[in-house]
Order: sequence, then C-alpha cells, then structure tokens
Amino acid sequence: MTLVAPLNHSPPLNHSPPLNHSPPLNHYLLSEVIFTNDEAFAEIDVEEARMMLCVCKNAKNNRNIKACIDNAKARDYCKQIINLSMTKTNYEFYNRLLSEFDGASDLNIDSIHKEQVNRIIASVSNECQYVIDGVKHRISIEQIRNFDIYYTQLQKAINVIDRLGIDIDNISEEDRELCDEDEEYYSIKYNRIEIATIYKYNSYVLNMLVNKNKEDEIIKYISTEEYDNTWWNSKTPMIHPI
Repeated sequence: MTLVAPLNHSPPLNHSPPLNHSPPLNHYLLSEVIFTNDEAFAEIDVEEARMMLCVCKNAKNNRNIKACIDNAKARDYCKQIINLSMTKTNYEFYNRLLSEFDGASDLNIDSIHKEQVNRIIASVSNECQYVIDGVKHRISIEQIRNFDIYYTQLQKAINVIDRLGIDIDNISEEDRELCDEDEEYYSIKYNRIEIATIYKYNSYVLNMLVNKNKEDEIIKYISTEEYDNTWWNSKTPMIHPI
C-alpha cells in the first residue's frame, strides 16, 4: 500500500489586514467653510463670480462675490439707461430742428419711450437695495460727466464769440445770426444742446427711480426753460422732490 501525505493548507505569508473605510467627505460643509472667507474672494472678477455661483450655491453667501455680481448688474442697468437716452436724443435730433431743443422744449416722451423706461425701472426695482443705489449712483456720476462736457462746450462758445468781436454782455439779434453763420460756433452749439438733451432724458429716468408716481410732473419740469437754464448751473443730477 502506498501512503499519501495530507495537503498542508497553511495561510499565505503576505496576509493584508482588512481595509479601513473612512467616512465620505462632506462637500457641502467644505464649500460653506470656503465661502465664509470673504477676503479670499476680494479680487474676484465678474466672470469668475458668475462661475462660482453656477457650481456652488454657497457662493452666494460670500460678501465679495455677491458685491461683484451686484456691481455688474448696476453697471448693466446704467448702460441700458444711457444708451436709451442717447438713442432717443439722436432720433429726435434727426427728425426735428435743433432750435426746438434750445430752452423750453417738447422732449416727445411718448408711450413707446415711457414703456422702455418703465421696463427698466421695474427690473431695477426688483433688485436688492445695493443694486438700486448702485444704479442711482452711476447715473448721477454720468450726469456730472455730462455737466463737465457741457461746461467745456460753453467755454469754447465764449472763445468763438470773442473771436467774432462780439460783446458777450450785450449780444444783439444780429450777433446771434453772426454766430449761427459761423461753422465752429454752430458745431459747438449742436454739441451743447445734444448734451443738455441727453441730460434731460437721463434726469427723467433717474427721478422715476425715486418716485415713478410723479412721471407727468417730472416730464413737465425737465421740459421747461427754467430747468434748461438751471441744471448746468446748479450741477444737480437729481431734481426730486417735485
């Protein structure tokens, strides 16, 4: 008889211990910690801020990210208002005589223009107070810039009057005709009245942001000769309360 030795089932030499499974990472808590650090996003630009808002909802809690987005909104609304005022001015100047806008003038704020303005006002009014104040501030700065341009045009006009040998303190009707016949003076006059008209349309929107219930009173006042003669002298971008 042949004897067969039993197999020896000994454990392998390299026996690994069981894996130790760590708890899953809490990404929500991690993002909350990251976005509570306002200073970490102090230099963020608007595109980066928008991307952050898209990928993580906690980004809206960061002060600098929110301020960046709100500033961009205010800037966009301001551009809409300025472009609307300039477009309206160009349209009116193309279809009417320049003299119709010097002094008391019908700004022709018709139903179409009112609707466009009120659409912007409604959108701005739905924003937070930071955006609303930002729009008012930016338009006010734009109005002051328009004042500076207008004042520069006045200085140029005075130089032309002096060149023509006209006594600025005693201008006759003949002197006015002489000025209007001068190409340089007429160009300056056009620029001056254009800036004044844009200023008036901006004033309409700016004051509607303050009290849209007084729309008719606002339009009536900015169309008067009194306003035409005083806005650039007072350097006041707002005309409320009316």
